[in-house]
Amino acid sequence: MQAIGVSINDFGRIGRQVDRTTMKDPETEPKLLNASYNADYLEYMMECDTVHGKHDGTIVTDGDSLVIDDQRFCRTPATQQTSPLPPTLPTMFTTLPMFS
Repeated sequence: MQAIGVSINDFGRIGRQVDRTTMKDPETEPKLLNASYNADYLEYMMECDTVHGKHDGTIVTDGDSLVIDDQRFCRTPATQQTSPLPPTLPTMFTTLPMFS
């Protein structure tokens, strides 16, 4: 069975935990990340996570993507839309959208 691709909206404390959980589940695979920070800062946040602990695997950046344990996780620029990620992927919202 092919893994279900998952997109995550935000990469804060909860988003990083969702990412760790989806990577451990063979039925899901993280694909896209909607975040306002660049890939280098996201790498740093995953490596030096003071809430969930240091990541045991490998984390590198490749352009605008994170590669975590040999799984490519593409970053898309954050917006304030409810769902800027492709509708074909299940999206896990880790923060409530803010509207003015």
